[in-house]
Amino acid sequence: RHPAAAVPVYRFYNSAKGHFYTISASEKAAFDSDPSWSAEGPQFRVFADQSAYALARPVYRFKEAKIGSYFYTISEDEKNLVLTLSNWSFEGIGFYALPSR
Repeated sequence: RHPAAAVPVYRFYNSAKGHFYTISASEKAAFDSDPSWSAEGPQFRVFADQSAYALARPVYRFKEAKIGSYFYTISEDEKNLVLTLSNWSFEGIGFYALPSR
């Protein structure tokens, strides 16, 4: 059961690029209108900011330059490693989620 502040994460799929996840209404609208991406609907719930749930941690989003695929991580170490790779652009925090136990 999620706290009331939890919001849905919408998933989209592109056979060449993989999955894209967002909580943003404007990103959802843009991907909904792009025929190269298939909407898969809400998949799970997360938090828009850390103030909603103190144990939530940032989930970082990266975009690969050549193919345009996306990568997400909750790990600070993994984020710091990907920041050193020239083919990945850091897009910031996508949402906040609870770490696995």
